[in-house]
Amino acid sequence: MNEKQIEYTCKILPLGNFASLAIVLSISMSLMFIGTFAGLPVWLNVILLVGSMYFLLDYLSSYALFSISETTLTRNVLSDKSIFHKSKQKSYTWNNVLGFKNGTEKGKYRGEYQFLEIKFKKGDVWNATDMYGERRQDYTIFLNAFLEMVQNHNEKAKLQIPSQTSAMPINATIPTERSNHIITREKTFYETIYAKLFTVVLGIFIVSLLFNYSAYLNGSSLFKLIAVIIPGFVYLVYRSFIKKYR
Repeated sequence: MNEKQIEYTCKILPLGNFASLAIVLSISMSLMFIGTFAGLPVWLNVILLVGSMYFLLDYLSSYALFSISETTLTRNVLSDKSIFHKSKQKSYTWNNVLGFKNGTEKGKYRGEYQFLEIKFKKGDVWNATDMYGERRQDYTIFLNAFLEMVQNHNEKAKLQIPSQTSAMPINATIPTERSNHIITREKTFYETIYAKLFTVVLGIFIVSLLFNYSAYLNGSSLFKLIAVIIPGFVYLVYRSFIKKYR
């Protein structure tokens, strides 16, 4: 009997988000400083900075094929670039999954996107997104299948954990890693107390600014407050206090 298998393809940063952004920023900022010292016009320096960031992010990104079944999770990087050659394909069993996050995040320039972050015991982290809605339907199918398989794994683990521990001698040392363990969903930033505290502090700052320092705000500062800071605060209130998470 063939086991259920679900596949999903999306764009990722195979080297990891943090490492990729560090590479992009270090190179792009260096180019900007070189352009500044070389006396390039400001507009040309800005184009150099933004253009190099876009080019580097595009070069470091690649499409990846995610495949999950009742026994394994596989990620295959669909790229011929030499920098991804060694880590082109990876596979793990469900017992190697440490936890996961899923939810909605707001991009800096393109609105909201849905994401799934899977963490493994060896420190590897996989990220899949709906690509700002471009793959939403396929992503939803993949996410629902992933959650279903996590639930099935956890139900099996709950049945096996008592029998394993009860069969052990009283004076035996309990192993630090079970062959079957519960996979937990971690909270996203908006679900944590830190998001609520940050939202409250930001709200106090905005009220204080409006009532005590509004006379000192110039046109540019007032525009940023109305067009950027206040809408951002409203979004934080909605995500941190109003929206329900499963």
